[in-house]
Amino acid sequence: MKRGLAAAGLVLAALGGPWLVGGSPEPSAAASAAALLPPLARVEEARLTGGGFLRAESLEPVSAGVQVRGGGYSRLLPGVRLAGPPRPRRLWLGSDAQGRDLAGRVARGGRRAVLVGLSAAGLALLLATAVGLLRAWRPGPLGHLAGLLTDGTLALPGLLVMLVFASALAGRPWGVTLAIAAVGWAGPSRLVHHRAERWRASERAWSARAAGAGPVRTLTRHLLPGIADLFLAASPLLFAQAVLVEATLSFLGVGGGSEDSWGRLIAEASRTLPAGWWQVAAPGALLLLLTTVLWEVGPRHPARWEITKADSRGNSAAPAD
Repeated sequence: MKRGLAAAGLVLAALGGPWLVGGSPEPSAAASAAALLPPLARVEEARLTGGGFLRAESLEPVSAGVQVRGGGYSRLLPGVRLAGPPRPRRLWLGSDAQGRDLAGRVARGGRRAVLVGLSAAGLALLLATAVGLLRAWRPGPLGHLAGLLTDGTLALPGLLVMLVFASALAGRPWGVTLAIAAVGWAGPSRLVHHRAERWRASERAWSARAAGAGPVRTLTRHLLPGIADLFLAASPLLFAQAVLVEATLSFLGVGGGSEDSWGRLIAEASRTLPAGWWQVAAPGALLLLLTTVLWEVGPRHPARWEITKADSRGNSAAPAD
């Protein structure tokens, strides 16, 4: 229960993070004056007359323009006028190499990770349920074809398949979600198939059929409630896997997507290490925290171990009823 509440709290915090953190526009001039500032750095921000935004450790309006200082950068911007007095602000997570507020970028990356993880895990579970039940209900040629598709997906190198999918769907907002779901469904599908086959041969299935239950009633009132524990076990694991894969694909620069993805942030920070270590620390720590909590939130059920085994080795034993 505590793990579930912790996971729910993290997910809600990630979804509402950009609203909670707020943020200000990117510097449109003299971005070097706010580049690679460490966490808790104090800066001054101001909008410019006619459009634009300035951020630096010091903004001093003078008769000729604005004197900008910060990070070893000092320059007079001639002819520039501030739209109002400079506003002091603290950068809680520091800034990146372009002078952007890292807290806002990390918050937007967390929301993307959660949205992609939820949608990919949900789509993968739908595919797993459909294919697993098809194999159990139609054991003929159609079921055999579904079994070959499942085994073939498990036999392929998952990361390579996702890289191909994400590259082919680059630029589309749902491309990464589809790429993750195209691989993540196969392991849980085996478990659904095994559980459905065992249920069809059980006394409960014979009793339901003897009572006149049709296929739809049998599926919705008897079988699906009987495999609900598989969904409870698979959901957080698929969610955590999707979050990690989204970060991996973003780190590799595949599939497009937001520039504020945690993987993209870590990739950008790798060019400035060790100077801007905080650029890696913030998204890396949050990625580790979110995936660890999701991994631990699953119920203490044998199906959890079997899902992990099926997902990593392509092999699983039939879970007990």
